[in-house]
Amino acid sequence: MAITFERVIQEILNELGAIKGATPADAQANFNAAPSTATVIGPDFVPAMVEPALAATIGETVEAIASTPLNPERGRFESDTVALANNAVIPRTDSGGNTIIGVPGRVRDAANGKLLLPVSADRVRDFNEFSGSVYGGYTPYWYAIVGGAVLHTRQSVLIRVCTFTRPTAFTGNINLDDWHEGGLVAGSVEKLALKENLFAELFNGANVRWKDHLAQVRSYGNPALYSAAQSAPSPT
Repeated sequence: MAITFERVIQEILNELGAIKGATPADAQANFNAAPSTATVIGPDFVPAMVEPALAATIGETVEAIASTPLNPERGRFESDTVALANNAVIPRTDSGGNTIIGVPGRVRDAANGKLLLPVSADRVRDFNEFSGSVYGGYTPYWYAIVGGAVLHTRQSVLIRVCTFTRPTAFTGNINLDDWHEGGLVAGSVEKLALKENLFAELFNGANVRWKDHLAQVRSYGNPALYSAAQSAPSPT
């Protein structure tokens, strides 16, 4: 199963009371049809107004996923940075030039793909300074991120990061798990409901549902769910 742009847009329009229908049959037919100006009542809410709100809501959802290192959906938005030398500043774009969002993920040796282990910056600096003497013959895979730069003990590394491109077409499947459907509706309604200050109660209800949804996305950062696994900072 998958959630589609068309279905979510119609659900948003329905919550806004914008689906046309003088009879139950008409209302059902218009709700099941592709979103268009022919399926809505009046000029207050039409599909073209809903699309940017939905795009923003998807972006906020993906940002919450990308900011939660243990979230299982991170993988669908991940890519790599270019190869980074020791003490290189973490770039704002990935190797394809896409803007990075969220927090950095795993760090790998750029040559052999082996994972590096996070350690203190002092341990990385000590090894690099004394690799030819005290640490002679020892080749650790260590890294630390300090002040937006990555310190490491390899020739160069790749950092796994998340990127997001705002949708420009609003047909077909949305690249999120099915359970986000209600959250996308709530987040979009929240952004639209205060038009002309006529729908404050609708806004308040949608706002609560939307904030609850984002909290659930970020709940994968709870270390209690993962024992000793590295977790995200608390969302509160």
